[in-house]
Amino acid sequence: MASERDTRKKVRALLDARKTPTEILRLLGVARMSVYCIGKKDNIERKRGSGSKAKVDLQVIKKALEAEPLKSMRAQAKDMGISHTTIVRSVKMLGGRVW
Repeated sequence: MASERDTRKKVRALLDARKTPTEILRLLGVARMSVYCIGKKDNIERKRGSGSKAKVDLQVIKKALEAEPLKSMRAQAKDMGISHTTIVRSVKMLGGRVW
């Protein structure tokens, strides 16, 4: 599968070759709005820091759970100020059992 950057390059090249957005979306299988958005931008590179940042380190969660193993995950989440779902997901990533 082509990377996002490669796809943007292909779209930009086709736009420069005077292809219509309809032709581009049929050739590459991208959304029409993606073609228009790429066409408006001068630079096809992503902006620095545009991705989401990790909110909580897995090791911090692991230490908190090991420090108080009998405390419920919901209580741990409330104490850490994060979502219960984040705790559950982290435990699964660390190889632990959730239920």
